[in-house]
Amino acid sequence: MKRLKANQPTLTLRRLAEETGLALSTINGLTTPRASRVDFKTLNALCEYFDVQPGEILEYLKDNMA
Repeated sequence: MKRLKANQPTLTLRRLAEETGLALSTINGLTTPRASRVDFKTLNALCEYFDVQPGEILEYLKDNMA
């Protein structure tokens, strides 16, 4: 996982958006319950940025809306 050094500023949603090239609204949407899907482009950008696999970012939660 990408580590922040002591002299680096805190990772904010805005900074994450800037450094990944993703829209701030996309990053913001993923941090709230209103996100209903994730594009592969978004997942790829986050995995590349943090140097992780998708399973380290995503968690499956059973949908009880059936």
